[in-house]
Amino acid sequence: MRATDIIISKRDGHELSAEELQFFIQGYTAGDIPDYQAAAWAMAVYWRGMTPRETAWLTQAMAFSGQTLDIHDVALRCGGQALLRRCGRQDEPGGRPARRQPGCAGRQDVRPRPVLFRRHPR
Repeated sequence: MRATDIIISKRDGHELSAEELQFFIQGYTAGDIPDYQAAAWAMAVYWRGMTPRETAWLTQAMAFSGQTLDIHDVALRCGGQALLRRCGRQDEPGGRPARRQPGCAGRQDVRPRPVLFRRHPR
């Protein structure tokens, strides 16, 4: 398998396989695939897009391309709901704010402020 074949395949509109994406990410993170080839692949993805399966495979390949962080203790500290509640408030059905989880009493609401995520005119 060669990086150029993967780039050409994506450029021509074909769906990449999980193995091709894994190869490309591993090669890039190891330094075997140069930046200009990664840029060519990114341009092909920009113009041709990715299928939902490709996106999932790419995400998985990137997630396991290096060291991973075990957040098990964080999830337990916030009552097992850390990823859903983010140790803050989450609106329950009916508009009432959810109760704070034990161990998260000092945290304020962690939802992003809308002013930070506005689109800027080009």
